[in-house]
Amino acid sequence: MSQTTELTRVKARIRALSEKTVSNGCTEAEALAAAEMVGRLLERYALSMAEVDLRAEPCVQAEVPLPGRQRRPIDGCVPAIARFCDCKVWLARDEDRSRYVFFGFEPDTAMAVYLFAVIDRGIRREVLGFRAQHPALRGTRLRQASTSFAHG
Repeated sequence: MSQTTELTRVKARIRALSEKTVSNGCTEAEALAAAEMVGRLLERYALSMAEVDLRAEPCVQAEVPLPGRQRRPIDGCVPAIARFCDCKVWLARDEDRSRYVFFGFEPDTAMAVYLFAVIDRGIRREVLGFRAQHPALRGTRLRQASTSFAHG
C-alpha cells in the first residue's frame, strides 16, 4: 500500500470517528473512546483536524470583470480581500478587457467576489453622496475632490 493511499484511509477513519458523538446517537463512552482514538491517530500520523477536514474539493477560479484600464480605489482592497478569503488573486489582461481572478476553494472565491462587489458599490455610493453634498465643485476640482474622497 502506498503512503498516500494509507494517509487517505487514515483521514477517512478520522472523519468517521469524528462523527461518533452523543448527538449522533452514540453513548458517552463510545464518543469518548472515538475522541481518544482520533487524538492517537492525529498524533501518530502528524496530522491536524484542518488537514483531515480538507476533502478532495477542487479549486476554482472566479473572475471579476473591470470596466476600463484605469486604476480605481477598490484596487487597493483586492489583495486584502484575497488574503481575508484565503484565496490567491491576480490581474488578467486581454486586448479588450481586464479582470481580477480569484483562485481557491469555491466558497472562498464566492465570498471574495461578493466582498469585492459590496466594497465597490459602497465606494461608488459614497462618492455620489459626496458630490451631492458639494454642489459648488465643478469640472477638474470636482473630479480631483471625488478621487481624493474615494481613496480616503
